[in-house]
Amino acid sequence: TELLTLTREKAGFVAQTDRGAIRAKRVVNAAGVLSPAVAAMAGIELPVVFGEALHMNVSEAAEPFMNHLVQHAGYPLTMKQATNGNVIVGGGWPAQLGPAMGPPRVLRPSIQGNLWVAQRLVSGLAHLRLLRCWTGVNVFNDGKAILGKVPAVPGFFMASTGIGYTLGPLTGRLVASAVQGKRDEIDIEAFSITRLANH
Repeated sequence: TELLTLTREKAGFVAQTDRGAIRAKRVVNAAGVLSPAVAAMAGIELPVVFGEALHMNVSEAAEPFMNHLVQHAGYPLTMKQATNGNVIVGGGWPAQLGPAMGPPRVLRPSIQGNLWVAQRLVSGLAHLRLLRCWTGVNVFNDGKAILGKVPAVPGFFMASTGIGYTLGPLTGRLVASAVQGKRDEIDIEAFSITRLANH
């Protein structure tokens, strides 16, 4: 559903979409590289945000052998095993952005390079078949996420992080707590939009 306009009213917001209007008391801006455009609809100026298309691989399922996230300090590699046994391999390998911010595409050198590094470090991966690859666009601003309420616009919340593959679930939990007015055990004050100029 495409968001066409977002307007503020006394009781909250009206989101006009290509499928009709939606009224809400609270809005979470989790639009990735389009976050500045959504924020602007509510009268909020976000700093320059740019997107980088990144690549991921996933193997067929294997018996459990890795119960933690592996991130390498020297090579571009992140790796984790899902509960169903699939091994998810990434680490910042590039994908190709489509025209006019269209869907990104996988690049063969990223598939090969990413899997070469993974198999070199964990030789047990060599026998696993590659099931699929996908891409996504990570958001970058000043190097830190923008999370939580926007004090200048009551009811408007930000959920913007540049490490979406890894921190997406945690970001969702933290922002959901903020929307509900609850304090999570992780303090998100350092990620407030107020740290940026003009907020």
